Amino acid sequence: MFFIIHRIKKDKELEKQISNSTEIYQNNQYFDVSNEWYVGGNLHQSKIREWKSATNENKMATCADFIMKMKPNISLNEAKYYALNLKNCIDETTYGSDYTDQERVTQIASTCAVVLGYN
Repeated sequence: MFFIIHRIKKDKELEKQISNSTEIYQNNQYFDVSNEWYVGGNLHQSKIREWKSATNENKMATCADFIMKMKPNISLNEAKYYALNLKNCIDETTYGSDYTDQERVTQIASTCAVVLGYN
């Protein structure tokens, strides 16, 4: 029972942290990042219903923002690895079920991050 309560608390803390994330790299004045894998995510405040119909590029860029909020000191290569795993977890968790369609992306992402050990 303690484990479940502790995990729910961690999920809520992590969801609060990543729900405030925005596109980190959008206005980078030093580099042209417009074609990079981590640019263009706009699912930060979306429901899973929108997530399911989004492009993989949008999902990856959104997950990149979540990851960089959780792990700001990692390299882009590491961020891509973590973002891909996070995206896959969200996709697999919500695939084939309407049950999660009204959940916030940040709720599912924070749960996946805890399960994946990213916090």
